Amino acid sequence: MGSRVNCLTLDNVDNLWIGTNSDLQFFDGYKMTKYSQYVPEGATVNAIGIDKDKRVWVCTSSGVLIKADESWMLLTKGSDYDLLDNDNKSITRDGAGRMWLGTISGIQVGNAFSYYAEYFSSNMNLGREISDYIQDIAVDKKGIIWAVHKTGAKKGGITRFDGLNWSLFNFTGIYSGSYIETNKIYIDKNNNKWFCTNDGLFRYSDTNEWIYFSTSNSGLPASQVMDCSFDKNENLWIITLGGGLAKLKKGNF
Repeated sequence: MGSRVNCLTLDNVDNLWIGTNSDLQFFDGYKMTKYSQYVPEGATVNAIGIDKDKRVWVCTSSGVLIKADESWMLLTKGSDYDLLDNDNKSITRDGAGRMWLGTISGIQVGNAFSYYAEYFSSNMNLGREISDYIQDIAVDKKGIIWAVHKTGAKKGGITRFDGLNWSLFNFTGIYSGSYIETNKIYIDKNNNKWFCTNDGLFRYSDTNEWIYFSTSNSGLPASQVMDCSFDKNENLWIITLGGGLAKLKKGNF
């Protein structure tokens, strides 16, 4: 397995797909199978998604691999599909079955055969410029699309799309700064949004209520939170940079 695990995804029958800095692997509960021969040479696997037809989408730094049954195809910029960018960082599926790709150049929406729409800071009509580098993208229980824009040449931020319009989202009421560098968004079964940031972990509810977890007010071992997820017992597992893995037990949030 590669030196760093970047993503873990369960498919429709609970097989585990694992993406690393240099490899793609599959675990069926009994044995590991490597698919590194299909990953472009030198590419990093950044995210993995499953579409409505059970195809596996593998987002890499050199295009998007799609596995249908036992066949593989590679989508790239300039190919018949014409990806927005070869470097794809994140992926999610909406209620209509469309796949949303977060790239370093914006967002592309489509299926395995064609794309429907593309979004950049220039057509989001946000009133100010924002980075087109999409670090993460997710869809909530109401169908709202959430995107994390990474700071680069332009300022980062969080945006959301209601199907008609994009809008900026901020941490008003919980954080005094204008923006916290955010790494991931996790949406739980109750539609709470968990923002994994460089300054702790934030939970935002549908009733606009905030909870903030930091190294000073909780057992969080480090401020830089990279990702989080709930287990079947509703405990929250938190990945930090510099502090390792932490568990927040059910009932403590």
